[in-house]
Amino acid sequence: TYAQIEKTNLELETMPSGILAEKMLMSFLTKQMHDTDLAFKVISADVYEDVEHKIDFIIEVEDTRRGVRVNEPEHRSRIGIQFTMNTKATAQKERQLKQVRTSAMSASDLDEMVLITMPLGDIKAVFDAWRYTEEGNRRNYNRLDPRGPDHQWSGETKQQILDGLVRGIGRQTEQQSQAA
Repeated sequence: TYAQIEKTNLELETMPSGILAEKMLMSFLTKQMHDTDLAFKVISADVYEDVEHKIDFIIEVEDTRRGVRVNEPEHRSRIGIQFTMNTKATAQKERQLKQVRTSAMSASDLDEMVLITMPLGDIKAVFDAWRYTEEGNRRNYNRLDPRGPDHQWSGETKQQILDGLVRGIGRQTEQQSQAA
């Protein structure tokens, strides 16, 4: 697996759609963090976390409880996100995450693992609309829309992403509390 990853070309123009979607999703969520009062941080996963623990990226949620804490360490929830656009792969991904939850949760330093399945359509077309002119010429770096390719998503798509994330985190939290 590592050899295959090493061969993968990670230039934006030739990046596989799944990885490009992850990057756009992380960019979108980071902007949401800065533009709203949401208390979370998006952290990239490294190759090891991706291969061994099935983590595409991590969301670190700040503890926003009010009140005085005496001798109580500040806690942040770390949620590992596995993202797929392939709805047919959901069952397989769930099995993989179940295995990771039972064998490697403590090693991965995560509180939760969440699978988000969301078909985002043709990611490459969205990226290309941002990167290239209508004539197909590559835009000069200084002429790119600084809001990034995820700005091309509709408001409905952006809301679906946020809803899917919240639903996935809520579903996982519910499953964990039932298991306890």
